[in-house]
Amino acid sequence: MTPTSAHRAPRAAHRGPRRSGLRRARQSAQGAALALALLVTVMGAEPGASAHPGAHGPHSPPGAVAASDEERADAAPGRTPWEQHTPTPSLVPADATGEAGPTATPDGVLSADPASTSVPGDAAPEGGAVAGSTAAGAPQAGGAARQANGCAAQPSACGYPDASTTGVPAGTVLRAVPQELTSGPGWHYDERGWIVVDGDGAVLEGITTTATVEVTGRGAVVRASQIVVAGEANGVALRHAQDVTIEDCEISGPTGSGPQRLLVGIKDVYGDATGAVIRRNDIWHTSTGVQIDSGLIEGNYIHDLGLASGDHLNGTTSGGGTAQLTIRGNTILNPHPQTDAVSLFQDFGPQANRLIEGNLLAGGGYTLYAGANSGKESTATNISVIGNRFARSYYAQAGSYGPVTAYTSGGGNKWSGNVWDDDGSTIPTPHG
Repeated sequence: MTPTSAHRAPRAAHRGPRRSGLRRARQSAQGAALALALLVTVMGAEPGASAHPGAHGPHSPPGAVAASDEERADAAPGRTPWEQHTPTPSLVPADATGEAGPTATPDGVLSADPASTSVPGDAAPEGGAVAGSTAAGAPQAGGAARQANGCAAQPSACGYPDASTTGVPAGTVLRAVPQELTSGPGWHYDERGWIVVDGDGAVLEGITTTATVEVTGRGAVVRASQIVVAGEANGVALRHAQDVTIEDCEISGPTGSGPQRLLVGIKDVYGDATGAVIRRNDIWHTSTGVQIDSGLIEGNYIHDLGLASGDHLNGTTSGGGTAQLTIRGNTILNPHPQTDAVSLFQDFGPQANRLIEGNLLAGGGYTLYAGANSGKESTATNISVIGNRFARSYYAQAGSYGPVTAYTSGGGNKWSGNVWDDDGSTIPTPHG
């Protein structure tokens, strides 16, 4: 049982056409770390005595405080937030070719040829490279030389986020809710089984929990926390919330397959949240990573999606909206051959004013659904897909059916500077 609202029905996760998929091995380190933290609590250790495990770098002394964004920027001027940490190898397969996808595509859909090379006239936007990316589709390096191609094997080597640059900063002290803490300024643990952040400007920070975090407070912040939730639930739920920030968190299900996977990592439950900022989070073992219709999704690592029977998998997804939605500088990897890494659907209304820029993407049925649902092309407007890299880590065409579908060139939409990750060659503007 979770809180409900009489004003507006909650939005369901997208349930589009499903194609059966393979399952990948689970990434278990974070679940084990949570279990260890809870065990220490039960055995009577002093609250706040342990630091976050070192999946994101070496430990700091107990009690250390994570550096602020300003301190990170001072340490490495000119670099984007996800480039501040020392890169370590990721778990993304290095195979640049992947397995071949189907030879035929669904009726009415044309996918780009994986062997395509640069197409005259399909150049970068006016003025050269896209802001926040190079002409080859990678974020600006701002310092040390960066790997040019093959970024999916180790995203941080190219300046993209991965496990070494996202999630709870190393050395952050985590306290278990409700075992060690049950409340703080602007938030409390509800005995029915979830955490409520209802204070305007409240900050929920440095916790580890197996409870959903329900956010209603204006300007609330959920930061540097580990949230592991199982089943048909959300990791963080936004309920009529405004100007919420969710940053530097690790959000996952305890397993990568079956009913214990988490349904949605971060979800705008009623589709009316405004001003949301979702950045530098590590999200995995979820059926859907992020489901919002407006705001900013930036610098996140969304990967190893979880699959239960009947699921349709989305890295990020929107069901419709016209307020600005920006999806920028993320690594989104869906190893399954169904649904997407990024999707814009018109389940609840038109898609307009979307910027998908400078992301590293792979997997799904189509890696990108670009908003122009069949028969609704005229209501997909001002959608820009700029400077993204499509990786063939899992399938020869990025997704098992191709890199992109549901794109239309009318309505002020723009396709520019999108490339294949393995060789940097241009992906032509899709048609159909």
